[in-house]
Amino acid sequence: MTEEHPQGSVVGLCSAAATCFAVCSAFLGFWGFQGWGSWRAIDSLVLLPLAIGSLVLAITPYVATRPRANAVAAARMFFLIGVVLVWLALCIATILSVTGLGGIPKI
Repeated sequence: MTEEHPQGSVVGLCSAAATCFAVCSAFLGFWGFQGWGSWRAIDSLVLLPLAIGSLVLAITPYVATRPRANAVAAARMFFLIGVVLVWLALCIATILSVTGLGGIPKI
């Protein structure tokens, strides 16, 4: 027996994941390619959670539209994990920028 979900919940989840993925791409373009000089090892503290979060958000629509019993519940979990990882990357980038760690110019 399939689970009943509110009408539009899958569409809403897919569009929210796509929007968050677009924000990740914009942040990566702004932070990663508009900054000073070349990449440093400390940049991986931001890049790794951002890349993993982007990947999780990118596959969320696939997980949500699978013909399985718990597909929407799994997609919600994927979305939550992706958003948490992206927020973690944003917070780390802000902390690195404000404190000036790793040779990054202070704001």
